Amino acid sequence: MSTQYSSQLSSALKGVAPKPIPVAVETLNIQIATGAALTDFARAFVEEGYRKNPLLAERVALTEEELLEYTSYLITKRVEVVNQQCKDWRKVCRLAMPCFVELVLTSIGKVNLRKRGLCITPFVKEPSSMSYEDALKISAKVEAFEDNLAVVIGAMPGNEEGDPSVMTMAIINDYVRGMSDVDDPVAEYIVYFLQLTLEEQLFDNLYRMQYDDVKTIEAQIASLGKVLVN
Repeated sequence: MSTQYSSQLSSALKGVAPKPIPVAVETLNIQIATGAALTDFARAFVEEGYRKNPLLAERVALTEEELLEYTSYLITKRVEVVNQQCKDWRKVCRLAMPCFVELVLTSIGKVNLRKRGLCITPFVKEPSSMSYEDALKISAKVEAFEDNLAVVIGAMPGNEEGDPSVMTMAIINDYVRGMSDVDDPVAEYIVYFLQLTLEEQLFDNLYRMQYDDVKTIEAQIASLGKVLVN
């Protein structure tokens, strides 16, 4: 009887019930902390270069620190592109980078969640101060390994859109959490690499899906080693 009553009441109210009114879209700022989280990758790339072609590696002399700083530079430039602030795009888009870094950069961007009334936007906590001239020198070193490691040239993404799977996840209380279920485990690793965190703690309650803790992810990535650079 209650089901029938509910159905009758619902039908009766449909003609008089107010229509929902859209609310203004809120911007949710996601913070990127470049630097230490990329150390394992930079080390793996340099070490694999020495293993595969020691003579080339000796001649090029790419260091872990250089690759780490260069990656931070590329991430900073990617965020500038997303926010339409990259004044030297025509030069930056020609740089070489490891394929994994390209994947990370492609994931960064704005994501509009219309049903939730949110626009997710990335920003860098400590933007890189590296000059284009210095970046170009390191780019040439990375490009030298094109035939030995997974390297791509001229692959800086120029669009503003990011990967929803990555941009709707963040590190909260030492766990990677997401707004919804994500099938691709790569997204979880990219979140760790970028150290994505929320600027507004008010939005923590949106992130209900819990994934691995940071220490577990760190151990998993350290064990991947060659997979990330070949």
